[in-house]
Amino acid sequence: MPPSPCQPAIPVSPTAFAMGDKVRFTAEYLEGNIDYRRALAGRVGEVTGFRAGAPTVEFPKVGRRKPFTFYEVPFERLERAP
Repeated sequence: MPPSPCQPAIPVSPTAFAMGDKVRFTAEYLEGNIDYRRALAGRVGEVTGFRAGAPTVEFPKVGRRKPFTFYEVPFERLERAP
């Protein structure tokens, strides 16, 4: 049986991310990050490149939420979006 889309995304190894992959921040990271918790909860971004071996992630503008770009995001803070 395929996984339910309601289940959280499965963390992957750093080598599994490629340009164009859809990712989001892990719930554990957002729980501890008060500054971006509301702005990024549930949002899906795209890996647009790599800098110093870590991915650059862009979150597009959604409704009234402004776009964000994060450089050199540690792999343990990301998970593949379902």
